[in-house]
Amino acid sequence: MSIKIGIAKIEELAASRKMSVDEVLRAINAVRTEYVVIDSMSELQKLADVLIIPMDEVLRGLRSDLTNGVKIFKRNEGFRKVSSRDGKKYYTYQHLATTNSAPELMALKVTLHCGSLEDVVLNEGHSSREVVYVLKGAVRVDWGDGVEAERQAEVLLEGDSIYISPNVPHSFMALEGSSEILAFNYSLP
Repeated sequence: MSIKIGIAKIEELAASRKMSVDEVLRAINAVRTEYVVIDSMSELQKLADVLIIPMDEVLRGLRSDLTNGVKIFKRNEGFRKVSSRDGKKYYTYQHLATTNSAPELMALKVTLHCGSLEDVVLNEGHSSREVVYVLKGAVRVDWGDGVEAERQAEVLLEGDSIYISPNVPHSFMALEGSSEILAFNYSLP
Protein backbone atom coordinates (compact mmCIF):
# COMPACT_ATOMS: atom_id res chain seq x y z
CA MET A 1 0.00 0.00 0.00
CA SER A 2 1.30 3.42 -0.89
CA ILE A 3 -0.95 6.47 -0.99
CA LYS A 4 0.21 9.96 -1.91
CA ILE A 5 -1.75 12.70 -0.18
CA GLY A 6 -1.12 16.16 -1.57
CA ILE A 7 0.03 18.83 0.85
CA ALA A 8 -3.06 20.89 -0.10
CA LYS A 9 -5.28 18.07 1.25
CA ILE A 10 -3.22 17.95 4.46
CA GLU A 11 -3.54 21.75 4.76
CA GLU A 12 -7.32 21.53 4.26
CA LEU A 13 -7.71 18.80 6.88
CA ALA A 14 -5.42 20.56 9.35
CA ALA A 15 -7.27 23.87 8.92
CA SER A 16 -10.62 22.14 9.49
CA ARG A 17 -9.26 20.95 12.86
CA LYS A 18 -7.67 24.33 13.73
CA MET A 19 -4.19 22.82 13.49
CA SER A 20 -1.15 23.86 11.53
CA VAL A 21 0.25 21.65 8.79
CA ASP A 22 3.62 21.66 10.52
CA GLU A 23 2.05 20.29 13.73
CA VAL A 24 0.41 17.48 11.79
CA LEU A 25 3.56 16.64 9.82
CA ARG A 26 5.67 16.63 12.97
CA ALA A 27 3.23 14.29 14.73
CA ILE A 28 3.39 11.76 11.88
CA ASN A 29 7.14 12.17 11.30
CA ALA A 30 6.70 13.51 7.78
CA VAL A 31 8.64 16.18 5.92
CA ARG A 32 6.85 19.02 4.14
CA THR A 33 7.03 18.31 0.40
CA GLU A 34 4.53 18.34 -2.46
CA TYR A 35 2.80 15.32 -0.93
CA VAL A 36 2.89 12.95 2.04
CA VAL A 37 3.35 9.23 1.36
CA ILE A 38 1.36 6.85 3.55
CA ASP A 39 2.77 3.31 3.37
CA SER A 40 0.51 1.37 5.73
CA MET A 41 -2.89 1.30 7.35
CA SER A 42 -1.27 2.09 10.68
CA GLU A 43 0.28 5.26 9.20
CA LEU A 44 -3.09 6.23 7.76
CA GLN A 45 -4.73 5.60 11.14
CA LYS A 46 -2.04 7.67 12.88
CA LEU A 47 -2.72 10.62 10.54
CA ALA A 48 -6.46 10.31 11.20
CA ASP A 49 -5.83 10.11 14.96
CA VAL A 50 -3.63 13.22 14.92
CA LEU A 51 -6.35 15.09 13.01
CA ILE A 52 -9.05 13.56 15.24
CA ILE A 53 -11.15 12.54 12.23
CA PRO A 54 -12.36 9.21 10.83
CA MET A 55 -9.84 7.47 8.58
CA ASP A 56 -12.19 7.61 5.59
CA GLU A 57 -12.26 11.41 5.85
CA VAL A 58 -8.52 11.45 5.09
CA LEU A 59 -9.13 9.49 1.88
CA ARG A 60 -12.27 11.33 0.75
CA GLY A 61 -11.78 13.02 -2.59
CA LEU A 62 -8.47 11.36 -3.39
CA ARG A 63 -7.97 10.05 -6.93
CA SER A 64 -11.42 9.85 -8.38
CA ASP A 65 -12.21 6.64 -10.20
CA LEU A 66 -14.33 8.53 -12.75
CA THR A 67 -13.30 9.21 -16.34
CA ASN A 68 -14.60 12.58 -17.47
CA GLY A 69 -17.18 12.39 -14.69
CA VAL A 70 -18.43 8.89 -15.55
CA LYS A 71 -17.80 5.31 -14.41
CA ILE A 72 -19.29 2.41 -16.37
CA PHE A 73 -19.80 -1.08 -14.99
CA LYS A 74 -20.38 -3.83 -17.52
CA ARG A 75 -22.58 -6.80 -16.72
CA ASN A 76 -21.25 -8.87 -13.79
CA GLU A 77 -18.25 -6.57 -13.13
CA GLY A 78 -19.34 -5.53 -9.66
CA PHE A 79 -18.54 -7.22 -6.37
CA ARG A 80 -20.80 -10.22 -5.73
CA LYS A 81 -21.60 -11.74 -2.36
CA VAL A 82 -23.92 -14.52 -1.23
CA SER A 83 -25.29 -13.98 2.26
CA SER A 84 -26.77 -16.54 4.61
CA ARG A 85 -29.09 -16.25 7.58
CA ASP A 86 -29.49 -19.06 10.07
CA GLY A 87 -27.24 -21.19 7.86
CA LYS A 88 -29.40 -20.87 4.75
CA LYS A 89 -28.62 -19.06 1.50
CA TYR A 90 -30.64 -15.84 1.72
CA TYR A 91 -29.55 -13.17 -0.80
CA THR A 92 -27.02 -12.76 -3.60
CA TYR A 93 -25.83 -9.16 -3.73
CA GLN A 94 -24.42 -7.78 -7.00
CA HIS A 95 -22.93 -4.29 -6.70
CA LEU A 96 -23.94 -1.98 -9.51
CA ALA A 97 -21.86 1.06 -10.53
CA THR A 98 -19.99 2.11 -7.38
CA THR A 99 -17.54 4.97 -7.16
CA ASN A 100 -15.27 6.53 -4.59
CA SER A 101 -16.71 9.86 -5.76
CA ALA A 102 -20.02 8.98 -4.06
CA PRO A 103 -19.21 6.61 -1.17
CA GLU A 104 -22.53 7.49 0.43
CA LEU A 105 -24.39 5.66 -2.39
CA MET A 106 -24.55 1.90 -2.87
CA ALA A 107 -26.72 0.38 -5.60
CA LEU A 108 -27.32 -3.37 -5.55
CA LYS A 109 -29.15 -5.97 -7.59
CA VAL A 110 -30.34 -8.55 -5.08
CA THR A 111 -31.49 -12.06 -5.95
CA LEU A 112 -33.79 -13.40 -3.24
CA HIS A 113 -33.26 -17.03 -2.23
CA CYS A 114 -35.51 -17.12 0.83
CA GLY A 115 -38.92 -18.39 -0.23
CA SER A 116 -40.34 -19.67 3.04
CA LEU A 117 -42.00 -17.54 5.70
CA GLU A 118 -40.46 -19.74 8.40
CA ASP A 119 -36.99 -18.76 7.15
CA VAL A 120 -37.54 -14.98 7.16
CA VAL A 121 -35.04 -13.26 9.44
CA LEU A 122 -35.10 -9.48 9.79
CA ASN A 123 -31.77 -7.70 9.56
CA GLU A 124 -30.87 -5.31 12.38
CA GLY A 125 -31.46 -2.26 10.21
CA HIS A 126 -28.63 -0.08 8.94
CA SER A 127 -27.63 3.56 9.11
CA SER A 128 -28.39 4.30 5.46
CA ARG A 129 -31.68 5.18 3.82
CA GLU A 130 -32.89 2.63 1.30
CA VAL A 131 -35.12 2.64 -1.76
CA VAL A 132 -36.00 -0.79 -3.15
CA TYR A 133 -37.56 -1.48 -6.55
CA VAL A 134 -38.97 -4.90 -7.48
CA LEU A 135 -37.25 -5.76 -10.74
CA LYS A 136 -38.63 -9.26 -11.24
CA GLY A 137 -41.25 -11.44 -9.60
CA ALA A 138 -43.29 -10.89 -6.46
CA VAL A 139 -41.71 -10.10 -3.12
CA ARG A 140 -42.86 -10.02 0.48
CA VAL A 141 -41.21 -7.35 2.62
CA ASP A 142 -41.29 -7.61 6.42
CA TRP A 143 -40.24 -4.80 8.73
CA GLY A 144 -40.49 -3.78 12.36
CA ASP A 145 -38.65 -4.20 15.61
CA GLY A 146 -38.26 -7.95 15.27
CA VAL A 147 -41.01 -8.89 17.73
CA GLU A 148 -43.45 -11.06 15.77
CA ALA A 149 -46.51 -9.12 17.01
CA GLU A 150 -44.91 -5.81 16.02
CA ARG A 151 -43.81 -6.86 12.54
CA GLN A 152 -45.55 -5.61 9.45
CA ALA A 153 -45.56 -7.13 5.97
CA GLU A 154 -46.58 -6.16 2.46
CA VAL A 155 -46.50 -7.87 -0.93
CA LEU A 156 -44.70 -5.93 -3.66
CA LEU A 157 -45.11 -6.79 -7.32
CA GLU A 158 -42.83 -6.14 -10.28
CA GLY A 159 -42.52 -2.36 -10.67
CA ASP A 160 -43.45 -1.57 -7.04
CA SER A 161 -41.02 0.21 -4.74
CA ILE A 162 -40.54 0.96 -1.05
CA TYR A 163 -38.56 3.48 1.01
CA ILE A 164 -37.02 2.28 4.30
CA SER A 165 -35.78 4.73 6.93
CA PRO A 166 -32.42 4.22 8.67
CA ASN A 167 -32.27 1.60 11.44
CA VAL A 168 -35.58 -0.10 10.55
CA PRO A 169 -35.10 -3.90 10.67
CA HIS A 170 -36.39 -5.49 7.45
CA SER A 171 -36.20 -8.48 5.15
CA PHE A 172 -37.32 -9.52 1.67
CA MET A 173 -38.68 -12.92 0.65
CA ALA A 174 -39.28 -14.26 -2.86
CA LEU A 175 -42.90 -15.19 -3.51
CA GLU A 176 -41.92 -16.40 -6.96
CA GLY A 177 -38.86 -18.54 -7.65
CA SER A 178 -36.62 -15.99 -9.34
CA SER A 179 -37.49 -12.67 -7.70
CA GLU A 180 -34.98 -9.81 -7.90
CA ILE A 181 -34.88 -6.34 -6.42
CA LEU A 182 -32.78 -3.24 -6.95
CA ALA A 183 -31.72 -1.66 -3.66
CA PHE A 184 -30.33 1.85 -3.47
CA ASN A 185 -28.73 2.62 -0.11
CA TYR A 186 -27.59 6.17 0.54
CA SER A 187 -26.50 8.40 3.38
CA LEU A 188 -26.90 12.13 3.49
CA PRO A 189 -23.66 14.03 4.12
